Amino acid sequence: MAGYTIMPLEEIPDVLGDYPGEMRMSAASDLGTEQVGFTWRRLPPLTGGKGSYGHRHFTLEEVYFVASGTLQF
Repeated sequence: MAGYTIMPLEEIPDVLGDYPGEMRMSAASDLGTEQVGFTWRRLPPLTGGKGSYGHRHFTLEEVYFVASGTLQF
């Protein structure tokens, strides 16, 4: 079936290294898209709950979905 890509979460690299939690990021090219990427983030309890860390994008919009807990920007 054409028109979309299924990529299991386990196949997306965890880019946090030794930092607490998990952050998996795919590039648009990984998903077969031109302008859409995906970031999945798991923050352990009591580690600050900050999701942005003071960066910004001039030509990119981001959508955040919080499944549970509280996230501070």
